[in-house]
Amino acid sequence: MISAQQFSASVGSGGNTVSGSFSKDCTVVDVLEIPLPISTTDDPTTIAIPYATLESIAMQAYFPNNDAVSNCTLCTNAASSGSPAQTFTLKPNKVTIWNSDMANTNFISANITALYVTNPNTVAGTLRITLGRNPT
Repeated sequence: MISAQQFSASVGSGGNTVSGSFSKDCTVVDVLEIPLPISTTDDPTTIAIPYATLESIAMQAYFPNNDAVSNCTLCTNAASSGSPAQTFTLKPNKVTIWNSDMANTNFISANITALYVTNPNTVAGTLRITLGRNPT
């Protein structure tokens, strides 16, 4: 079954606006919600995100009452004290997105086997990740 993910953006000032929207068809869509415990460092989660089949990704450190004030850190494949494959800074309640139809390159650069999340806030949240894939 093919599932379409919808993407849209609008940027403007005064009467000048640039906007657009498009959809991305994927045969597999994974929706992950990973707890962000209070004041935690390198909280591990085992996961399998195959780089070669990735068509889209959206990530968000979600705090329901907008009461988080500090950025969260997401490391892939190793804890921050080791040698993570990649490290992302996630601003509270802001979404980081990519899909294969965008002009910028995929910010994921390798298969992901584990996530390590740091939440320095005194409130718990949820790491939300949506993946669109087309396995062969």
